[in-house]
This record gives sequence, structure tokens and C-alpha cells, in this order.
Amino acid sequence: MKTLERSSDQFGAARECGPSLRFGTRVNILGRVLMGIVMIAAVGASAISAQAPSNFPVIYAQPNYQGPAMAIQQDWAGNSDWEGNPHRIRSILVPAGWRITIYRERNFRGGENTLTSSVSWDSPGQVWNGTTRSIRVFPPAIPPPSYVFPTIYSQMDFNGPAMAIQRDWAGSKDWEGKPHRVRSLRVPQGWYVVVYEKRNFRGKSFQVNDSWTPQPGDWWYGRIKSIRVTSGTPPKQPR
Repeated sequence: MKTLERSSDQFGAARECGPSLRFGTRVNILGRVLMGIVMIAAVGASAISAQAPSNFPVIYAQPNYQGPAMAIQQDWAGNSDWEGNPHRIRSILVPAGWRITIYRERNFRGGENTLTSSVSWDSPGQVWNGTTRSIRVFPPAIPPPSYVFPTIYSQMDFNGPAMAIQRDWAGSKDWEGKPHRVRSLRVPQGWYVVVYEKRNFRGKSFQVNDSWTPQPGDWWYGRIKSIRVTSGTPPKQPR
């Protein structure tokens, strides 16, 4: 005799079963339920809380940086998920140094507004409350490298592998041709450098007060083996 059994799987459909439900079918139903639980957990884990720090701008579905959120790591042309199905953008977290431009239509069209700080639209009557449809992002400008310490380079004209010399450097085999040699030296303002032909500040020496690139044929080309550095007060020239 057949019985009608209500299945508890994700479809909630009534299905006709024999006197006993096969073990494999029961396992399949349980697997679907567990998969649904895992998917729900994963969605929750992806949300960004208002207190969580972010390296990128973040859009929120509620004012005051609350509710479902999404980080905008690059230009975002928009999608239906943030047009009321189910969310609208009601606050935006803009990290220090970032600049973003928001648009009223997808694909960076329509009215626009540029933001350099975080904003929350708390009143329903505010123009941009829930009306942002796409966003362009401009990360902080990368400042030019600041040469805080003297720096040695393996190639002429400050090119190739490099190493900062923060304190007196007694030398190493890595800079004796295995694999590099010192072929140029950048000296920031206020620093003074004495280079030596041998490790441990021995042998012939030469004082350098400015950035320097020995030319091929120059006695010092590729021969620097150790360096003393001084900041503020010029060192005495070794005898």
C-alpha cells in the first residue's frame, strides 16, 4: 500500500513514496538542507559591519553605515541588487585619501556627485538617499619614494636591485658579485657616506656627500665593499 509523505527538502513538494523511503533518498534530502544552512552562513559572513575597518569604500543599505554592505574595490557599474531589489544605497564609507564619484544611473551616467569623506543620508527627502546607481573610485595617490636612508643599487643611474643603508654596513657576499655589485649610490640630503674597498671598513676609502654613479673605468665602479653612514654631521675623512 502506497502512502503520501510530505518531504522536508528545499522544494517542500509532496511526493508519493513506497512503504519505506530508501536510505539514499533520505541522505539526499538531508544533504540539501545542510547545503542551504551553509549558504545562509556564508552570506552572513560576507557582510561588513559598520565598525569593521575597510581599505576600500563601502556601500550600506541603511543610514549610519548599517545593514547589508559591499566593498567597492574598483569602478562599479551597478546592478539590480542595489536598486531596491532588495537594497538601496543609504550610506557610504569613504576611507581617508579616497575619492569617489556617485551617479544616478548605471554605467556612470546621469547626475553625479564627488565625495572625499563618508556620508549618511538619514532623511527620506535627501536627494541622494537611495538613488546612487553606479560609482567610480579613485584610490589615494601613491607618493613618490622618499629616500630616507642612503641606498645602494646594483646598476648605474640608481637602477636594479637596491638596499637601504640605515646604519654602518660592514658588507656581505651578496654585494661582491654574488649576485650584485654596488654601481650607484643615492645619498639623501643631510646624510654623509664613506665607502670602502674592503669589508669591515678597511682599505681605500672615499667620502660621498651626494648621490653618485661611478662610470665604467672609474676605480670605484663595482668595488664598494662596506659603507659608513652619518646623518647631520659630516664625518672626518679617513686617512
